[in-house]
Amino acid sequence: MFESLRSHALQAAAPLGSGQAVLALGPQRHNSAGLLVDAQWWASPLHGDLHQASARDALSASAETLLTLAQRRGWRVVAVAHDPHSPSTGLAQQLAHLLDCPAQPVPHHHAHLAVVQAEQGWRDTQARLGLVLDGMSPGADGSSWGGELLLLKGPQLQRLGHLPALALPGGEEAAQQPWRLAAALLQRLGQGERTEALLGAQAGTSNARMVAQMLARKALSPLPQSTAAQCWLDAVAALLGLHATPDQTAAQALEHAATQWLAQGSPAAQALQAETPPLRGAVALHAPLDLDPLARELLALGPNHAGEAAARFQLRLADALAQAAHAAALQHGCHEVLLAGTCFNNPLLRTRLTQQLQLASLPTHQPQLQDRTHTALGQAWTAALQLTPTHPRQPQGARDCVG
Repeated sequence: MFESLRSHALQAAAPLGSGQAVLALGPQRHNSAGLLVDAQWWASPLHGDLHQASARDALSASAETLLTLAQRRGWRVVAVAHDPHSPSTGLAQQLAHLLDCPAQPVPHHHAHLAVVQAEQGWRDTQARLGLVLDGMSPGADGSSWGGELLLLKGPQLQRLGHLPALALPGGEEAAQQPWRLAAALLQRLGQGERTEALLGAQAGTSNARMVAQMLARKALSPLPQSTAAQCWLDAVAALLGLHATPDQTAAQALEHAATQWLAQGSPAAQALQAETPPLRGAVALHAPLDLDPLARELLALGPNHAGEAAARFQLRLADALAQAAHAAALQHGCHEVLLAGTCFNNPLLRTRLTQQLQLASLPTHQPQLQDRTHTALGQAWTAALQLTPTHPRQPQGARDCVG
């Protein structure tokens, strides 16, 4: 019955007693569960999105399989780790009660970074920086995160900065229709009156007008917002007339357009690639990065220069993130940066950022597991750290991340 499980050997054992295990129930989307015991990680198959009943049933079945494995091997499950904003919370509490152990909440983006901790075998409280560039997911304060500069010390996480929050007209629908995010960006830049002209062809004139009106009234009727990097990339892509296709997302179209323009080797492209903005320690932390000037620059270039605008946005976004990370490293005594989140699948953004950080003598680390099962490993490692005597678990109701 264990044929569906996959086993991965870790560099170091989990910070628990021998034979003690943590069951992790994984994220909401691309869900997979797992069991952490000693220096071994057992991962279940992917279950899908937990908003679907079939995925929740599959998760319950996998949890039962993992617990049966633990019982037969004589391992004792000492915690059930879960995403506190996921439908798995109820199952976590139920299993924790049956096992007489705590249910340990680990927010999504914390789990992303903790995967690196697990793979590197880090059990200490040394301060390390984390950059998470991802899609939308609730953060420790319940708001939608996804473009975060974080400080990691063992199981503790502190929010140092983030990308500006973009309004989400239509809520979750905005993630599926990037033109809505582009309309929010226009409104943010004080150019909401251009929404129909710039986005009408993508959205339909009446839809563009309706969303523009919705955004204009947001002071009276607030809209949900997100700091997710994916939202920013999708918004810029839509604003430049770059669309999702069956073969690529809008953000991938943005990266492709930029790469093609840079490959032409024009003097402007060479100059942009050769730029090495000085890294200073005077960036204000605990505040959003200011991307408005950059967004205005690409808007001035417009769809007729989409490749150049796409390149300028992504490379200079990487430069701004490197600047913020360098300032945080100086302030908090950090010597390395953890990179996590789906937006680091963008080779242009990832390469520029790592190059800039290397210039600042800040080596980077990313998750080595490239499949979708790794988030649960981060949950399990964080829960294990929280249970060790040197990393006491926070009181119920406390947040493991502040911002």
